[in-house]
This record gives sequence, structure tokens and C-alpha cells, in this order.
Amino acid sequence: MRSWSLVKIGTTVNQKKLFFNLSKAKRRISALQQGDLDPEQVTIIANELGVAERDVVEMNQRISRDVSLNVPMNQEGDSAEWQDTLVEEGASQETSLAETEESETRRRALSEALTVLNDRERRIFEGRRLVDPPLPLDELAVECCISRERVRQIEAMAFQKVRRAAHVASARRRDSRKTSPAERAQPRLNELAQEAPPRTGQHQSGAHAAGCAVRHRNSCIT
Repeated sequence: MRSWSLVKIGTTVNQKKLFFNLSKAKRRISALQQGDLDPEQVTIIANELGVAERDVVEMNQRISRDVSLNVPMNQEGDSAEWQDTLVEEGASQETSLAETEESETRRRALSEALTVLNDRERRIFEGRRLVDPPLPLDELAVECCISRERVRQIEAMAFQKVRRAAHVASARRRDSRKTSPAERAQPRLNELAQEAPPRTGQHQSGAHAAGCAVRHRNSCIT
């Protein structure tokens, strides 16, 4: 059934007949996409379905409020449907994923960059840059037992430190995403190879050489 509104459809025989057959009747007279019907069209449909013209007009007004998105755009059977013309207004999945990854990269870069600050620098930086509204200079000056001007200087220096560290961290994370898992694991594999004991074949070669020396010595004695 089409997704028309079912409110106040009615329960009379004529109303049920119109509800289930009006669209077919409108399609036969090429009036499916039409809103209000012409008097001549109303008369044709009323005579075809055996109902009053007033009932045709009322039912057409009710079901015309909602239109199915699966209705063809024209009378041809193979035409596109109205839902095919809908455009997604939001960002595409690729764009959303890229934005999410970029936001996560920045968040992690900032978290890593904050580690370059000492406790006082971090307190002042967070109080002045990471809260809204920022804490007053006077309040931080009293808390840190320094002057108001010194708080301002520490804030500026801490900001420069964090910006440089965040830039380095972001670049490192972007480069790591471009590197394959095998390439990232290669340095560790090299370390393990250097720490590994001699291969079994090397032991066997030594034992074989020793055995040959013993046999040679025995043959000389005899």
C-alpha cells in the first residue's frame, strides 16, 4: 500500500472503494500527479467507481496531502521515481570519516603536546586556553604566587611550546597512517633478529667439524 495518510479515511463502502481505487482511476486519465481534479475528471471517476462526485473530491483532498516517494515521475512505467531525486544534504560518509579522523588526530596531538609543559605551565595554559570563559590573570597569579604579568608571559611561552609539539605529533601520526603495518613492525623484527641465538644449523656445523677432526686423529694413530 502507498504511504498515504490513514487519518480520517472513513469507514463507508464508498470511501473504502475510493481509497483503494482512486489512484488507479487517476492514472488511467493521466491525473495521478495532479492535485485538485477538474470537474470533468471528477465526473469521470465518480461514474467509473459508482460513487458521488463529492466523495471523489473529499477523498482526493485527503490522499493528496501525502505522496508516495515510490510514485513514478511520469506516466511511463519505466520512469524514475520521486525518491531518486532526493539529495542527501549532510556530508558524505567519506567526508564524515575524514573529519572524524582529523579531529581525533588533533585531540591526541594536543594531549601529547601538553606533556612538554611543567605543572605550572600546564595549569596556566589550561586555565587560559582550554576553558570557556578563560580564568582571569589575577586569579591564576594568586594561585601560582606570581605576578599577573608573569602569568601572561608563561601563557605565551606555553602556547608556543604546545603549538610546536602538536605540529610534530600530528605530522608523525599522519606519516604513521601512510606506512603499512609490516613497515611499522620491521624495526622491531630487526631487533629480535639481532637478539636471537645462533641458528641450529650453525651448531650442527660445529659438531660435524669436531667429529671429522676426531676421526682423522684416530685414523692417524691406527
